[in-house]
Amino acid sequence: LRFVYVPGKDDQGRSIVVFSCALFPGHASADQLLLYLVRKLDPVVRQKYVIVLLYAGMNPDAIPPIELLRELYQIFELVYRNCLDQMFVLHPSVVFKALFTIAWAAVSTQLYRDTVYAHYIDELQPYLDVDQLRVPEYVVAYDRDLQAQRGKGWDLF
Repeated sequence: LRFVYVPGKDDQGRSIVVFSCALFPGHASADQLLLYLVRKLDPVVRQKYVIVLLYAGMNPDAIPPIELLRELYQIFELVYRNCLDQMFVLHPSVVFKALFTIAWAAVSTQLYRDTVYAHYIDELQPYLDVDQLRVPEYVVAYDRDLQAQRGKGWDLF
């Protein structure tokens, strides 16, 4: 399992937790995923932290079952939500934005307002040290392709 990692702290001392959606193990059992997430997150999310969600390459077949998402949300709500300071979503899709907007009532209003959508890696630079994030090569390649299309009528949002 390599879909979540902690590359360090930002300049405000908040731990950075990176989720790579394309690497989400759709084949893993709910118990395996929950144990893995608790083991990875518990040491760092007892104090302020930020989430960086790498959405590029998201495979719709790898989306976890709704029961698992519900269970993860319940754990998040009980244990991890209070210290989550900000969320960054790199390469968000229109569908992701729509679903997050619909679900905003279930998340903290402050978190919803403080979520940053970055359509290109360089848009994260004012907030985070991009080199520190250790962005996977497939995300960098995806970003390069998007950058090449920038200004050619492909920018929808």
